[in-house]
Amino acid sequence: MRKLIVLAIGVLITLQAGSLTLLAQSQDITRQEMLRGSITPEREWWDVLHYDLKVQFFLDTRRLKGSNEIIFKTLKPGNKMQIDLQTPLAITKVTHGSSELKFEREGNVYWVMFEKELPRGIEDKIEIFYEGVPTASKNPPWVGGITWGRDDLGDPYINTTCEGIGASIWWPNKDIGYDEPDRGMNITVTVPENLTAVSNGRLKKVDHDVAGKALLRARRKREAGDVGPVG
Repeated sequence: MRKLIVLAIGVLITLQAGSLTLLAQSQDITRQEMLRGSITPEREWWDVLHYDLKVQFFLDTRRLKGSNEIIFKTLKPGNKMQIDLQTPLAITKVTHGSSELKFEREGNVYWVMFEKELPRGIEDKIEIFYEGVPTASKNPPWVGGITWGRDDLGDPYINTTCEGIGASIWWPNKDIGYDEPDRGMNITVTVPENLTAVSNGRLKKVDHDVAGKALLRARRKREAGDVGPVG
């Protein structure tokens, strides 16, 4: 019985592989698909060591704005770097030390050009600034994007969905699975005072907008019919 089960599984895998091959041959790979899924020369020459993402969500306008510092190591000489950020979000500035780097967009890919070729075997960093109205998820969690929703009590919540479509749906990075940050990642999220940011990783600290918190308490008291002094 065990031999029969193994044989059946082998046949099933063979049939599935054959159907996938036929499907792949019947469709042309687009330029954007190639850039997304390939180890391009502009990805190959550098290795991600650390991300430091800072992002702020604006509930009223459904926009976000942030930056991502990328610490990397050069595996070979290079001067043109591929950074992924999906439309309609846009990179506004890229800094390298005290200099601003030139960049160009090609669909969901940005080409960042260094002033001169970086040699092999060094550690360096750039910071990427970006903003815009991100893609809204039409069917979370199955379809990637941002969800601007309301919970059962009518309170707002914001959720990111990016498995499959890639994290570049909401922040700029090297969006390919073979290169994860060797030294991990810091994530700093700024949200309205009445919301709580929940993220991967270990919580290090929470800062509050004192003035915003006072205004929130005052508004809640007015809504509750309490016109006494704000304490």
